[in-house]
Amino acid sequence: MTDVNVEQAHNLAGYIEQLGIPKTLEDAIRERDAWVETATQFSRNEEYYTGLLDKIAASLGSDAYTSDDGSVYEDPVRAKLPELIAHRLTALSSASGDVVAWQSIETAPRDGTLIVGLDRTAANTAWMYPFVMQWDRMHWHWNDGLQWKRWPGDGPFVWAPIPLLPTSALAASAREVKA
Repeated sequence: MTDVNVEQAHNLAGYIEQLGIPKTLEDAIRERDAWVETATQFSRNEEYYTGLLDKIAASLGSDAYTSDDGSVYEDPVRAKLPELIAHRLTALSSASGDVVAWQSIETAPRDGTLIVGLDRTAANTAWMYPFVMQWDRMHWHWNDGLQWKRWPGDGPFVWAPIPLLPTSALAASAREVKA
């Protein structure tokens, strides 16, 4: 090889490295396997968090399975859960006279406990809906079960425990069902 060809070969090798093109078949296989593992883990996480949302929906009752047009589905309408939770929190606060005591996110449990949170984006809009979330110990961030990374900025800044319905509300609801 001439000196010009050697220089061109080195330039090409450097260019290939800059583009991130695998140098060998083994490199390509390792990269593919890493992407397959990432996709597999994402799928497992999605199933896990979807399962959490379904448990929450079951606790909210038939409203979680009914779309805005009145159609009832076998699976929960997950997009309605933030609205239903906000409605329940408002009703609970109104019925009991208590105001939800929001706390700094730094004090939130990081053991997988489901809590209600608000993110900084929501706090700056007229459409402020609380959402159920939990600390994702595997990825070290808050997760609402709908997306891996819900928060483009700073993430949630306050939280509150998920309140229980008062016994009187449960009894009234049971009477309505029997009637």
